Amino acid sequence: MTRTLANTMSSDSVVFVGSMARFKPGDRVRVLPTVTSPFVGLDGVIDEVKPHPRNLTQLDSYTVRFNWGEKQTFWDAQLEPADVSHAPGSKIV
Repeated sequence: MTRTLANTMSSDSVVFVGSMARFKPGDRVRVLPTVTSPFVGLDGVIDEVKPHPRNLTQLDSYTVRFNWGEKQTFWDAQLEPADVSHAPGSKIV
């Protein structure tokens, strides 16, 4: 996997440019609270990967299938691997 660190307009933000999506179909993911959604905190499975046309991996989008069959699309930054555990009492920010 080749990833290049590209500086953006703001000195505080960094975008990874690469040719490989972070998740693949079948991966279990959790929806992060970076989005206002009734799906925050829920786990699902990647159903489809839609890479960004200019290989900006943070702008890849993913269709996530939830266990009741519903599908929703999320950006890379709105998801984390479902196996990530958070310490008891800590908040997901």
